Amino acid sequence: MTDNDAMTQVIRGESGCLGLLFERHRGSLFGSFVRRTGDPALSEDLVQDTFFRVFKYRNTFRTGQEFLPWLHRIARNVLYTALKKKVRRADLLTDDDRLLSEAECDRPAPDDLTQQASERDRLYEALEQLPEEQRQLIVLRRIENRSYPEIARLLGCDEAPLKVRVHRAFLRLQQTVLKMNKEMKA
Repeated sequence: MTDNDAMTQVIRGESGCLGLLFERHRGSLFGSFVRRTGDPALSEDLVQDTFFRVFKYRNTFRTGQEFLPWLHRIARNVLYTALKKKVRRADLLTDDDRLLSEAECDRPAPDDLTQQASERDRLYEALEQLPEEQRQLIVLRRIENRSYPEIARLLGCDEAPLKVRVHRAFLRLQQTVLKMNKEMKA
């Protein structure tokens, strides 16, 4: 049974098919969430939330639509909801704690750590200000390190225009960070 067939059965009320889809895709979703958050426990919760939404919004799935890009859109939205709750900022503190525990000779000065954390905070703040599509492209390309062919398959689009969209997203992120830096200096 294909993913699309299973999803069609879920729409018709066959909840067992949702379990089939869960078994097929939970591992890849979990890995994706762990790469983004660095937190396995949170990632497990995000996988559960994703499949809860798959069931809740099952009637938005259209016959002929590819299941995998639809699933990844839902997963992306689940992650962004978590990011809005500042889950990602908590992970940054964990990174800083790791930096502080490194050998004395490799340890940056406290002012450097503060500056690095501040720059990361500004970068994530700028990322949150981008339109959802551009934010998604940057996350898929840079945070998850996905290839252009893989992103094109996930989003159901052609690779050439995708590269242009990714480039424009990075330009917009750069402009947003520069604007934020100017505002801080003023």
